Amino acid sequence: YIEIIVHKMKAIPLFSILLLSLSVAKNQAFDQNECETLKTSLKYSQEDAPQDISGVLPVIVERVNRELSGVVDVEVQFTGSDIHRRVGRHGIRCSVTRLLSAVSIQDQDIEGYERGVDDFGRDIVRQCFIVPFTILDIDECELPVGNSLRHKCVDPSICINTQGGYECICPF
Repeated sequence: YIEIIVHKMKAIPLFSILLLSLSVAKNQAFDQNECETLKTSLKYSQEDAPQDISGVLPVIVERVNRELSGVVDVEVQFTGSDIHRRVGRHGIRCSVTRLLSAVSIQDQDIEGYERGVDDFGRDIVRQCFIVPFTILDIDECELPVGNSLRHKCVDPSICINTQGGYECICPF
């Protein structure tokens, strides 16, 4: 799969994404159980879901900054497979660097966090978070003519909506 890592140096402004690097990873699976899940979830209809990573990056970074305090850097680690209008519940893994002073006392006691000092001499901690999102199914059979997601059934076949798609059934 392809892994996209985005570094965002400041929490605000939203579009100050400074570095976008693309790397290919071999057989690396993310263990989402080791990550905390953000409370808020993104929801898209299948029709409105972002078609590529550029449509969701600013939203993810904004959600992380809104929900967490003391954010210094966000790395979005995205395999690319979940965003292409696939119906269902998904999660995008983020590595979030925060000021240690902004992390609760309980969180500071949890082992497994990477701790360090940034270039400005501030104590920081790196934590793993999952940004949940859902892509809701649409009925391709009911979309208007001209819509790119409308079914491609030809007469006399009948369009039958399915989860995440449709089927063309011959009535004979």
